[in-house]
Amino acid sequence: MHGNYPSADRVLLAELTLWGKLSEVHEGLYLHREHDQRYVHTHVTPKDQAQWFDPNRTGRVFFKKWREMRGYLSAIQRAPLTTRQRLAAWAQMTDEHYQNQQRLMQLGVEIITAHGLDAYDGTDARLNCIYTGKNRTVEADAIVLVTARTPCDELYREIAAQISSGGLDCAPTLKKVGDCDAPAIIAAAVYAGHRYARELGTDLTQDDAIRQDRLFDPD
Repeated sequence: MHGNYPSADRVLLAELTLWGKLSEVHEGLYLHREHDQRYVHTHVTPKDQAQWFDPNRTGRVFFKKWREMRGYLSAIQRAPLTTRQRLAAWAQMTDEHYQNQQRLMQLGVEIITAHGLDAYDGTDARLNCIYTGKNRTVEADAIVLVTARTPCDELYREIAAQISSGGLDCAPTLKKVGDCDAPAIIAAAVYAGHRYARELGTDLTQDDAIRQDRLFDPD
């Protein structure tokens, strides 16, 4: 995971935080050594540092900040994030989040967060709060969906329609997970299925439903 370019350690630490909860090992496993022969002292310029990490870069042009930025963006892409979390992280890295929010507010745009779209009839959009479940209606002439990929949920909708119409003798538990709910990387789909299996039949509150509850534990 550690790249062969300057500041790759910062990128590694940033990526680890995106994968969820970490546990602290109460034991000295790393010794920070400060001496005159450290590469940051003997290789001062970004070009020299890049060549120290990778001798194949000798004589080649190297843009340190651009390479570091590429590392951060790649880390965001690999991490098991929701679409909303990934877009927010990208905006933070490109310094667009603050300016975008500020400009939209200056133009009188109402920003509604933490809501999902339940229905749209051409004039009104029905929104649902992901925390309280409370519905609200917003007038809208049109809707533009910003999403990375389209969920593959045809089977889910077909079964849901049968349950709604009474076409099934019994109403089984029906829930969307993985690419049916939010397309992402394979690791995210596997995690979603594993989490659903663990939570099946349990009585969870929203406080228990943490999206990222991965634990790195040496034991």
